[in-house]
Amino acid sequence: MSEDRCEHLVKILMIGESAVGKSCLIQRFTKNEFSMHHTSTIAIDFKMKVIDIDGTKIKMQIWDTAGQERFNTLTSGFFKGSDGIVLTYSLTDEKSFQCVNKWMDQIQKLAPADVKVLLIGNKSDLEEERKVTREEGEAMAEKHKVKFYEASAKTGENIQELFHDIGKQIFEKISQNPVVNFNPQKSEKLSGYLSKRKLPCCGGSTKNE
Repeated sequence: MSEDRCEHLVKILMIGESAVGKSCLIQRFTKNEFSMHHTSTIAIDFKMKVIDIDGTKIKMQIWDTAGQERFNTLTSGFFKGSDGIVLTYSLTDEKSFQCVNKWMDQIQKLAPADVKVLLIGNKSDLEEERKVTREEGEAMAEKHKVKFYEASAKTGENIQELFHDIGKQIFEKISQNPVVNFNPQKSEKLSGYLSKRKLPCCGGSTKNE
């Protein structure tokens, strides 16, 4: 799919606690790959993918944030200007689920009022290790009035569906208030910016991150 014909560039922010699988969700969506030993994200990174929404090509700029508390000040600045946010917890980690309320508060305080949000329960392939039920996830999503998916970066379950869902929600918002927001040079500038701010790897890895 040719990127120079894209009509819109949209910014998607991945947030959630450390080791819930944000990086692996992105890797599965953008490259259809999965690794059991994924190095923890240091501060922030991004990947790009072009999708088709009702015949319109949308270039998704997906920002991968670190879940560690020490990076919160740095990553909080990326809420501004986000078109969509994918808030992720792990079905095998009750604490990461309890932190959903904290992240929702961050969204309300820092993100645009019209930002589109999905709540994702990742690692559905680890059913025997499940700590959070589907019903609990659905209730949390209903509480915050957002859509909900259970997904697996390992098997690919619901990965394409959830990213296309949020892409469609954003496209519908753009269609209601048309704005030419695609800048073909923007991704090059961002790539250059990140290359200058590379941080040393901590060397850590987590299961099914």
